Amino acid sequence: MIRGTGYAALEIFVWLIAAGVIGLLIGWLLGRWSVRRRLRAEWQARFDAEHGRAESLDAELSGLRSSSQELESDLTTLRSRVEELESQTSATQDSTPADPAAGEEDDTHGGVVGAAAPETTSLAAIAARTRGRADPVDDELSTIPGVGPELEERLKQLGITSYRQVACLTPDDVVVVTEALGTYAGRIAHDNWMASAAAEHERKYGESL
Repeated sequence: MIRGTGYAALEIFVWLIAAGVIGLLIGWLLGRWSVRRRLRAEWQARFDAEHGRAESLDAELSGLRSSSQELESDLTTLRSRVEELESQTSATQDSTPADPAAGEEDDTHGGVVGAAAPETTSLAAIAARTRGRADPVDDELSTIPGVGPELEERLKQLGITSYRQVACLTPDDVVVVTEALGTYAGRIAHDNWMASAAAEHERKYGESL
């Protein structure tokens, strides 16, 4: 009887140990599953965040590509305009005035001597007339909008060194100076060098032209 009771107690003890081991195993498995679930949630959140950031960067990249295409289009237009202006300048420089003697014919052949073409105003005369009675002045002509350092140097080589002279240019003077500078027709009038030069003269010397 005692042995039977001891065996039963031992069997119960074994089952309790087995149940404890199974409980520990189940707890460990549940803990592992919980950790994996938490890690998966964290990784999913990170993935969603990175995915959103990637989409945002892709949108910015698309915007930059669109802007780049617009800039390329503008650059192409500007290049075409520059080529057109260079072509006009080249045509102006290559053109030569008609020979006044071309229409003349010897009297012995019964021809009539044609009238000579009017003489173009010389650059020296323009420089002297626009300077007036004032002493020669060396102004900084590059402050006039549209006149860069290169054009300033070329103007001064032509004898136009002051704001006064630029401001006093007549339409006929502008034609002669434009041709001498080798720039495109209409540039001086378009940038309105004369008005800007008058303003610069008044600012520097306090004198209205």
